Amino acid sequence: MSLKKHTLISAIVASTVASLPAYAADLPLPERPVRQIDEDLRDNLDKIHELENKRREDAAWKLQEQQQNNVSDSPNPPKQPENTDHTQQSCVDYESVQLNGISYLNASKWQAKLPKCVNDVSINQFNRDLISAYLAAGYPHTQIDFENTEDRVLKINVKEGRIREIKGKSRRVNVNTLFPKHKGRPLNIKYLDQGIEQANKLGGNNVSMDIYPHSDGTATVELQNEAGNPVSGSLTIDNKGSKPNQVVARVNLAIDSPLGLSDSLYIGASSNLRHGNRHYSRSANAFYSLPYGAWTMSAYASASRSQSITHLPESGLDLAYRSKSGAAGAKAERVVSRGQKHILSLYGGVDYISQSATWGGAGLKIQSPKLTSAQLGASHTKILATGVLMNDVNVERGRAKSVESTPFDKTYTKLALNTNLIQNRRLGNWVVGNRHNLSAEYGKNELYSAKQFDVVGRSSVRGFRNLSLNANRGAYLNNTVTFRRNVSPKIYVEPFIGADVGAVKDEQGWQKAAGVSLGVNVAQYGRWNVSFDVARGYARTTGSKNTIRQEQVTASARFSF
Repeated sequence: MSLKKHTLISAIVASTVASLPAYAADLPLPERPVRQIDEDLRDNLDKIHELENKRREDAAWKLQEQQQNNVSDSPNPPKQPENTDHTQQSCVDYESVQLNGISYLNASKWQAKLPKCVNDVSINQFNRDLISAYLAAGYPHTQIDFENTEDRVLKINVKEGRIREIKGKSRRVNVNTLFPKHKGRPLNIKYLDQGIEQANKLGGNNVSMDIYPHSDGTATVELQNEAGNPVSGSLTIDNKGSKPNQVVARVNLAIDSPLGLSDSLYIGASSNLRHGNRHYSRSANAFYSLPYGAWTMSAYASASRSQSITHLPESGLDLAYRSKSGAAGAKAERVVSRGQKHILSLYGGVDYISQSATWGGAGLKIQSPKLTSAQLGASHTKILATGVLMNDVNVERGRAKSVESTPFDKTYTKLALNTNLIQNRRLGNWVVGNRHNLSAEYGKNELYSAKQFDVVGRSSVRGFRNLSLNANRGAYLNNTVTFRRNVSPKIYVEPFIGADVGAVKDEQGWQKAAGVSLGVNVAQYGRWNVSFDVARGYARTTGSKNTIRQEQVTASARFSF
């Protein structure tokens, strides 16, 4: 433990001693419970972030699959004839050439491209170029008609595609929220892909579309949904909790379109399975998301409670450390740019965190912050040939209430960066996957522990049972390589290896950690998963010449329904 953490715990003890009974005045506050309150909060917030990232990743994989399927179905401009030199043909004597009906593209630009010498070759070339431009801009159905007038004017009339109607709506595919104000709207693939992506964020949806053009330039979009179960969930038992509440049961429930708006609701809860009410750690969280075209509105809430009893041998009495945490927030996100291989979004959100802790019946002010914050950020998803690359950057500005007599700043600003690279490749009968997560934060202000950056954990540097390395700035790189092979049509085995590094810096200096892991997953698709892994961690803390070595063995069993 760093000097800073010793100072922090001493401050906690000092703030409590005055209100403790005399027999407890000299009792040091147990370190494990001190960290428990922040770990409970981080676990809940990490779960919300994992949900958001998983939705982004799943949507990217589905978009990639749909684009690969649509390659052969996409409309192509007419084939170019072998003789493309319009100078080899005589020019038709027109008084003028008029171009009408262009509003989706730059009309003046295409007006300037009208051929000076009008013949079959030049007109066909212009027709191909114009259709290609519409396709590149995302407009798949554009009709071009040619009209000769009595006064020798050639009119090129463009009928730009518009949406007549969208069919295929259902309770889980709400056309009005997925494609708001769609009637009469320009028929644009990017707009339609956005709605399809929103629909497929629901776990039980697999939506695709067909487009049927009409002679008047409009088109009907028909949606098909290979729908699964609208309600899904899982029950997990693992030993990933904190001592003495190590064995934990977790239940998760996902509901597709509970209000019939193509919205989604996630509910989760966890509790330790041993020690009854003497030592416990319990938590619950909820996440709700509502789409509206390119917009996504979401909200979350979480709560946790924990207790740890310290026995006093001299007096025969027990002192209880009790903590509770709550958090809630809302976010609005809008897709501002999308193409066949990328999606760029901007978002803004607000959060509120409340924590409180007592020891021996006395409140610990230094562990009972109330924090409000706002974030602005951007996320970018890049679709690769064999995977997806997701990047996120955000800045957070926060304010703490009642920081008097604490070492923390009342206001703070911090910058966060996060990158995820996920790839899958086939190697014979194996599917080799690699996942890399680079995360970093930077802040100058002195933050409450709940808002500090922690580099030790199961999604960061693995291998530590009871160590916390957190500060106002730091970074980690988490790497996992998996080797999946089907042993039957429904069951697979998946060995994996991992290697991680990370470091944080406070006013005392750098604290560094590294970890390696080895494990295996055995699962039946969509039904159950059993996982076992062994990880070793190595850390060097501020002011210490010795390396901390720990080993962590984890096992879990998940049953899906």
